[in-house]
Amino acid sequence: MKRHSNCYWIHWNMVNVNYGFQAIKHRYVKLAGEKKGVDFYEIPNNKKIDLNKILENMYGEKYATHADRFLELLEFNYHTKDGYLNISQEEEEFNKFNYKPVAESIDLKVNYIDRFANRLITKKLNIPNKNTYAIFIDIITHPLFSLIGWIGTIIGLFLAMR
Repeated sequence: MKRHSNCYWIHWNMVNVNYGFQAIKHRYVKLAGEKKGVDFYEIPNNKKIDLNKILENMYGEKYATHADRFLELLEFNYHTKDGYLNISQEEEEFNKFNYKPVAESIDLKVNYIDRFANRLITKKLNIPNKNTYAIFIDIITHPLFSLIGWIGTIIGLFLAMR
């Protein structure tokens, strides 16, 4: 993290003490020991981007109605959940010492966070439930809306010149 201190860290709801950045720090200190744990580099809050929170702010708190919003977005955009394990499934597999499916599920989630972010940036991320404001923004930023505006302006100018 020190080498990439200028980067932004996109994550999915890593604000929980059990599964978030605080948990990573806690594990590091426990594994490295108290004295070595002081060299832990903590990512500044202004460099952490919670994709789930961004989607909530853009599309409303009910942008996904399923308890597992990540899974709902995954299925809604890619029509798959192959290899996906929810938190309790990951914990169950981990406790059985089945680390491979846990690692594959985590890799899948990281990959899809990247895909979701890229689709959001390019306005290609499909959202299951948009609030009224998000629908309005989608309409007025659509290229067809702009084309209709230009045509209306040209017709208005032409009629005004007569």
